Amino acid sequence: HLDVAIVGIGYPNEGSAIKATGYFKENEMELLKERNVAGEICMQFYDISGDTSPFENDNNVVGLDIHKLRKVPCSIGIAGGMEKISAIRGALAGKYINTLITDYRCAEALIKE
Repeated sequence: HLDVAIVGIGYPNEGSAIKATGYFKENEMELLKERNVAGEICMQFYDISGDTSPFENDNNVVGLDIHKLRKVPCSIGIAGGMEKISAIRGALAGKYINTLITDYRCAEALIKE
């Protein structure tokens, strides 16, 4: 019965939160990149089109299923930095968020596409 969800949009890289948590090691993150991961929300991965199916075996999280975000009336994603453009695009394509908080450069780049 969520009315509002606020989620971070991540991308597996050296400075990412998923690396800092220790849940994923460097070699695991490299494998995700090789499989064309675009980003993650709630530690659940998706590709540039928002498809999670290539990464379903990588989801070891007990929590909100990313697909349920599509039914939340106000699903807010937060991400900034040009390295997150693909992650933002995938989140929008998958309809996991309907509101975005980002920086000016990201917004400008997304609008130009």
